[in-house]
Amino acid sequence: MKTKKRIEICGVIGSGKTTLCANTSSLGLNACFENFTQNPFLKYFYEAPKKYALETEITFLLLHYNSIKREICTDLNVCDFSLIQDLAYADINLDEDQKNIFFDLAKYVFDEIRLPDLVVFLRCPSDIVLSRIKNRGRPLESSIDINYIDVLEKAIELQINKFYHSVKILEIDSFLNDFTSSVPLVLKNSIYNI
Repeated sequence: MKTKKRIEICGVIGSGKTTLCANTSSLGLNACFENFTQNPFLKYFYEAPKKYALETEITFLLLHYNSIKREICTDLNVCDFSLIQDLAYADINLDEDQKNIFFDLAKYVFDEIRLPDLVVFLRCPSDIVLSRIKNRGRPLESSIDINYIDVLEKAIELQINKFYHSVKILEIDSFLNDFTSSVPLVLKNSIYNI
């Protein structure tokens, strides 16, 4: 039986994950989208991050895990979220005891559904990302500042580096590449080589 291939897109908030994922359908990929509104704790997290971090991060991990189990149904699938990125969020938002709980659960998730075949890491200057966040006008995201974006970018890079020997990683500059009209050639080539 042919193995279903999974591509996960990661990057900071506003880096272009959903736009890129949506455009990959033109290449015949099944797109799986995160629905952040399904996380009932997110609103509380933005109001008091330390108080509501654990339930927020675990819920995102489980929503992504469930989405992969339910929606990875064709030979080529792409997600506008990444389990590796979930690790980065946990790393910056949780205290040490909470991290132990989260990473134990994450290990179980990775053991069950395996690592993705390709991770696309979108990079974008923090000021551009902050401008995109402000322009889309989601009230929940109004408290995000450039410092949080910088910290998140470093945390994602740290987690990505841990997986370089286990997963194919493709870095794309989402400021220099316009995802609204096409899929970058480098991604097209990587997709057909996984």
